[in-house]
Amino acid sequence: MNSPLSIALELTGAAVALSDLRLELPSDADPFALPNPAVVGRKITELGALITTMGDAYLRRTAEPAQQGFPAEAFAIALNRAGQTVSALGTVGQQLSALATMPTGPSGLPGSDYTRTLAATCIDEALQAAHRHLQDGVRVLRDAAEDALPATARSQQAALARSLHTATAQPSAVVPPLPLRSGPSTAGPGEPPLQLHGVTMLDEDVRHHAKALQTAADSLADGQAVLPQSFDSVYRNGRQVSVSALTEAVKQVEWPLREALNEASFHALSSRQDAYTVFLARAWTSAANDLAQASRDFTEAADLTAALADARVRAPDAAPEVEEQVRTGVNHFLSEADAAVDRAIVTMQSSYDALTSGRPLPAPATAEDLASASEVQLDPNAARRAAALTRSTTTPASATDPQHPAPAAPGASPSSVRGRR
Repeated sequence: MNSPLSIALELTGAAVALSDLRLELPSDADPFALPNPAVVGRKITELGALITTMGDAYLRRTAEPAQQGFPAEAFAIALNRAGQTVSALGTVGQQLSALATMPTGPSGLPGSDYTRTLAATCIDEALQAAHRHLQDGVRVLRDAAEDALPATARSQQAALARSLHTATAQPSAVVPPLPLRSGPSTAGPGEPPLQLHGVTMLDEDVRHHAKALQTAADSLADGQAVLPQSFDSVYRNGRQVSVSALTEAVKQVEWPLREALNEASFHALSSRQDAYTVFLARAWTSAANDLAQASRDFTEAADLTAALADARVRAPDAAPEVEEQVRTGVNHFLSEADAAVDRAIVTMQSSYDALTSGRPLPAPATAEDLASASEVQLDPNAARRAAALTRSTTTPASATDPQHPAPAAPGASPSSVRGRR
């Protein structure tokens, strides 16, 4: 007989298997660093095995009317998403196979640079679709697993999560079982109590999502090494920066940005809104915010560089003066972009450490932190008082124009919310 516990464990097992496979998929494609076809083939094979397993689970539930319902629907949706993922990975394999049959181009690789760029764009879109499909399947399976458990078990699991965050002592290696609730157990014959499995599922979820943060931080750190560095030495090779190099940098940053937004959406839509879930959603949105800033900085640098190229062709006499201005602006934006990527990496790494250290999670942001981060002034009269103080200490009273008061001197902003993480 299928108990709520066994149904929840089967759904969770399928969700973990799909999520692990998603983390092992290639993340993006570069014209000169395309995914390994053998890796793509292995992932298609592994997905086929998972589809068979989930198909059997769906078949068992549709064979008996009593077993039909949301678990059966969840498996059907996950099967649909897994099938779409196989289709996307098949597109990747098709592009890689077509390139392999082409003659060697100027770069020493099969196909011309233009052909490889087109193929890389198609492969990148297919990989992004594969990640989205698997993430959607994981979300549906996890939500179904949550709904399969009785309300009492879910509330005890949430209470355990809160107690783990507020404990001051180091947790023991083995978490003690929760007290058995009164009344008949809903676990099947020979199965442990629901509360014990609630602890196991919680720990596995935390480790899994922490691993995703660590993987994303490592991947972003590796990619940071090949981002443009300065106007006069784009890759530390003495070559001046170009529009194409900066647009490629935008593409490199946008992939982890989309991944961070997808992860944030996944946790925000989760039916289990415990401390771990909301902490993960905030960690991913904070990293996404920094990556979006980096993308914007690279785009600003590309716009300046394009303006310089325009001046060199259409106004060559003014080009030297324009170049000096562009050099200053591009170096500023590249420095800002590098700092933003650094902040995203630190956010991911520190969030991973917070989830795996065994210590209580960092305190949530305060109103003052958020006001500082968004440059919002909590007290509407504070700006007026600062302006009045500035006028009284820097300008004679007779010289003050009441219709056009002097602006307030910018003050030191409070510490950023990231500094408290």
